[in-house]
Amino acid sequence: MSAAGGFSIYQYGAANPYGVDWAYGSARVDHLTIAAESTVPEPAAWSLLIGGFALTGAALRRRAAPFAKERCS
Repeated sequence: MSAAGGFSIYQYGAANPYGVDWAYGSARVDHLTIAAESTVPEPAAWSLLIGGFALTGAALRRRAAPFAKERCS
């Protein structure tokens, strides 16, 4: 398999009689960039999360609980 930008994957392998495929291969990358991502959520993500919890709680609270029928004995 080859893609634009100089990325190539070569793979070869064999299957054993027990049904497990063993593959051996190599990969070559011409240009690799590793970027550190922020682990702190953005304020918009927090507001959506809290708003979703609020709407879920309101929907559950609004749902009427079935009334128990009184038993006449």
